[in-house]
Amino acid sequence: MRRAAQVMTVSMPPQFPGDPQQPMPGSPNSHPQGQPRFGATPAGGSPSWASSPYPAQGSPYPASANPAGPYGDGQFRPVGGPGGHPEPPRKKRTWIWFVVGCGVLLLIGLLGLGGCVALVASSGSSDDGVRAGDPVTTATAVEDAEAEEAVEEDAAEEDTSEPASAPEVGTSRDNPAQPVTDAIAIETSGGTMSVTLGNVTWDANSAIAEANMFNEEAPEGQVYITVPVTVQYTGPESITPWIELYISYVAEDGRSYDEASVVLEGDFMDVGDLYDGGTAEGTMAFLIPEEAVGSGAFSVEGFLTSGTYFVAAV
Repeated sequence: MRRAAQVMTVSMPPQFPGDPQQPMPGSPNSHPQGQPRFGATPAGGSPSWASSPYPAQGSPYPASANPAGPYGDGQFRPVGGPGGHPEPPRKKRTWIWFVVGCGVLLLIGLLGLGGCVALVASSGSSDDGVRAGDPVTTATAVEDAEAEEAVEEDAAEEDTSEPASAPEVGTSRDNPAQPVTDAIAIETSGGTMSVTLGNVTWDANSAIAEANMFNEEAPEGQVYITVPVTVQYTGPESITPWIELYISYVAEDGRSYDEASVVLEGDFMDVGDLYDGGTAEGTMAFLIPEEAVGSGAFSVEGFLTSGTYFVAAV
């Protein structure tokens, strides 16, 4: 019986893991239909070894010296699964990524160092020929030098240029003509009229009252003043001075006062026509506020001209 068991054990061919276990001939599980399984006790008696359809014989496979299984050296060994060896764990490759990261950081550092070297080299030597170590001139110093040169040039131009002509005398209240000495030339329709004013009589109330009984007295707070006017005409035709000439008094506060309607001895309105080379003198009277006495000017205009001239009231 022991030998029969050995025969059944070694007679099984090697099976791959996962293959269905097929009964081999002569195995305990192999029994043709209608025959009792090998080793089973027939009904009514003990097992009969002589009745086995497979005679006992040696194993077709030599006994393996490897107790781990029927696979020797150089033979295919199934991996995993029932009866196989498990797959060894895979080695992690973290060190590869660490090396790659270090290389990238090193490359970035080299590029940054190269940029700094290039910047220092470009600042040390520029296109305008400035070299490293040369004295530095600040923009403020350059601007100051340019400003000084501009001022000197302007001063030189002012010295060489002609002085600006002052406003013509008598053309403004700030620069009036002077009485007696300054004559104002006024164009007429056919020639030129030269006008000169004399000194002012700042209180002419008595003279006006004596000149004509019908002259009105000056109201309270006002006073009559008179000024002599001389006209000389030059031209091919003739002029009527009181028509060709208009004169008024302008106080310092800017208010103007026209000629007063009174009768005077030697009134300017009594001057007749003047021909070429003719000269005439007459007197004009003005009624002004007492606070305007001693200041102001006379404005002089021609009948056919638009310009206004001024003569100081002195």
